[in-house]
Amino acid sequence: MKKSQTGSTVIVTSVPFPNGYAPANRIINYCNGFAGNKVSAKVVIIKPNQEINNKGYEPRGTFDGISYIFPGKIVSGNDNLFIRKFQYIYSLVSSLCYLVYNYCLRKKADFLIFYGFNPIIETILTITAKAFSLSIYREESEYPFLFFNNSRLLSERFITFLYVKIIYKYYAGFLVMTRPIRELLISLGVNEKKIIIINQTVSMNRFRPGVENSGESDYFAFIGSLNQQKDGILTTLDAMSLVLKTHPNVKLKVAGYGSKEDLAIFKEKIVMLNLKKNVEFLGSLNAQKAIALIVNAIGLLSSRPESIQAEYGFPTKIAEYLATANPVITTLTGELRFLLTNNVNAFIVSSNEQADFAERWLSLLNDRENAKRIGKNGQLLAKSNFDPVAQSKKILNFHANGSCVT
Repeated sequence: MKKSQTGSTVIVTSVPFPNGYAPANRIINYCNGFAGNKVSAKVVIIKPNQEINNKGYEPRGTFDGISYIFPGKIVSGNDNLFIRKFQYIYSLVSSLCYLVYNYCLRKKADFLIFYGFNPIIETILTITAKAFSLSIYREESEYPFLFFNNSRLLSERFITFLYVKIIYKYYAGFLVMTRPIRELLISLGVNEKKIIIINQTVSMNRFRPGVENSGESDYFAFIGSLNQQKDGILTTLDAMSLVLKTHPNVKLKVAGYGSKEDLAIFKEKIVMLNLKKNVEFLGSLNAQKAIALIVNAIGLLSSRPESIQAEYGFPTKIAEYLATANPVITTLTGELRFLLTNNVNAFIVSSNEQADFAERWLSLLNDRENAKRIGKNGQLLAKSNFDPVAQSKKILNFHANGSCVT
């Protein structure tokens, strides 16, 4: 049954916002895309978070023109564990009441999108939304069982049962980033007409040249996790040690996050390879500084290894890297193999070996004109595939028609 044209939507999330790396950027791009379709979008954050770049934000406000609210009135959690647990529970209850009252009862939005993971909120919210004829869609940009495995309160078996047998049944539809996620949901019993692929998105105008240019040039940049299994940062450092044999002045700036153990291993690797003069660690950056870092670099690096997460997801940073028109050196995981071609729109590393990564790095350094051409082609690919307005339009049509129309 076809529904009326939508005029407003709300993205409900459990991830850090407005700063929060890939998830926050995904939400920002959604909102910008809806705005481009003349549909207002608001973000409701259901719990406090520990992301340091969010400290100081008000519990209600705007970020880059996007309206957001923490219904629990707490942006960042307290350092004390017991206070933090209380804040967490209080925020969940406050957020649930806020959502049910404003959107299930008062119908202040045409539909909701849930982005994140919280089985308690999702169970109550989806069932209530169904009872009040409010459509709520689930955003799936990661392999969902990663979250099931990491729950501290409930067993993996129970959470899997809860989602597959109950929660998924009450969602009006699923917005998935990749084909493997779509196939997984179908295998779990989700009707394929309730699933639509929404590509990775990137707001191109945020990555224009000269953004907050510090005047420093000729450096490479890496943004991501300091965990080797997730983003392969140690492989990048190993490759750099090989590159420095012929290009001793190469500089690398790393903006990343990780556990204390990850950080210690990262720093030990730098010392072991004698890279202290060539590698600068910037820590966790807010969105504006992260954009400035990659826009003003001469090359952008991603050495993500093969994993279940890589196979099912699509790295946000690759879409953002491509948007800058700077040449990208990357391993080819998941959906990337359907989009990127070596020496055409990216420098593709054929394996996770440091020698292969170093070879592509040297190719970029030894022919900068060719590297610029490849960077421009990468930007053209981003424009044609990752446009937030076009992807948000697909969501609006999906909602209006009540199912995926192929």
